[in-house]
Amino acid sequence: MRILTQAPAVPSDWATLDFDESCSLHGVAPYIGRLKAAIARSLVLQYSRPGELVADPFCGSGTIPLEALLHGRSVTGADCNEYAVLLTRAKTAKETLDDVRIRLASALTEAAGISIDLRRVPLWVRRFFHPRTLKEALAFASVLKSRDDSFLLACLLGILHHQRPGFLSFPSSHLVPYLRTRSFPPERFPEMYEYRDIESRMLRKIERTFSRVGPTVYSPATSATISLNRQPSRILIPKHVDCIITSPPYMNALDYVRDNRLRLWLLSGRHDYSHSDESVRSSHGFRNLMRTFLDAASRSLRARGYCVLVVGEATRRSDLLSHPARVVLEEAKGFHDLRVVEVLRDAIPDIRRSRRNCEATKSEVFIVLRKRATLRPV
Repeated sequence: MRILTQAPAVPSDWATLDFDESCSLHGVAPYIGRLKAAIARSLVLQYSRPGELVADPFCGSGTIPLEALLHGRSVTGADCNEYAVLLTRAKTAKETLDDVRIRLASALTEAAGISIDLRRVPLWVRRFFHPRTLKEALAFASVLKSRDDSFLLACLLGILHHQRPGFLSFPSSHLVPYLRTRSFPPERFPEMYEYRDIESRMLRKIERTFSRVGPTVYSPATSATISLNRQPSRILIPKHVDCIITSPPYMNALDYVRDNRLRLWLLSGRHDYSHSDESVRSSHGFRNLMRTFLDAASRSLRARGYCVLVVGEATRRSDLLSHPARVVLEEAKGFHDLRVVEVLRDAIPDIRRSRRNCEATKSEVFIVLRKRATLRPV
């Protein structure tokens, strides 16, 4: 498809690191394969206007919804992953540091009176934590879930596992949970296997999360509605949205359930790490998902509104090579009220790859569609 092979590169400023400039709420908890905040911000500013409603039906960790909210747009988002929805709700909740500190103290006090029986906890979970740390974390999490406190729960999941002292687990990976006992054997690093308290680490986590959040970052006129999509085959986009900016699941590249298994277990007790969503396991499923998405977009988008998709290209997993961007462009031909106005390509640096051996998605393709004001004769 020539439109892909000849697609120009994205603006050069997208390649610059913006960690010190982006809102620190983006770092509330890790999420594999997330979009750079600078790219999300550029897309929001270019394809929507202040006061408009931006939709992200595959919201992931909430990068696009947060940037939309920070720049004066209302936002509606959805995802079929509970962890993703929790993060997005936390980032778009318009919290203040003082309120969060008060809720933290109250929740810790309540959690101190809860007894936890670790015999009911799966062995694979217990292997990650000192028993006392795990009991405190489970009691604290139960309080937060009963209060529906998305922000504090997201902060807890953000410090759940890593090898650094500010985290709760034994030495382990930060993104995909696996123990690193070979690199950090207990006999050589006994301090890394000792009890770790919740309160001090949560306080530091909260302070880091608010470190680059201004006092008036949100417009009072904006709103955020984030929903859990319990039927992945349905696309949740409300009527009359002004702009859609989203990144569908990368076909065969990431496994959002398995890669977040420890956090998902803490949220819901889920034990099944295999994919239940056909759209990320097969070319046929992904094509059906994109057809359903484009149909929903054409129905929900206002006339002259933009629809921007960020999709992985030339995705390789095992012996399977797939082309998600090509699928999107092929399916878009069937919707005559949506026209392709721009296609850009962005090479993904090794540091942002989804796998340690730098396999899977090599580049991202930005497909910009626009809804016609009136249908042309077919």
